[in-house]
Amino acid sequence: MTNITFFGGAGEVGRNCILVEDGRANLLLDAGVKLGETDEYPLIRDDEVRKLQRIAI
Repeated sequence: MTNITFFGGAGEVGRNCILVEDGRANLLLDAGVKLGETDEYPLIRDDEVRKLQRIAI
């Protein structure tokens, strides 16, 4: 089964960050920044970052 988790970018402009998990590999798609008065980074947790096998930016 494939799981898709949005850590940013869903319903907003910028800050895209999408995790795709299929049981064999974890792939992070994009890792954008939302620019403004204060820059906002994706809301991905440290434990999620440690599980990554691949990142596509």
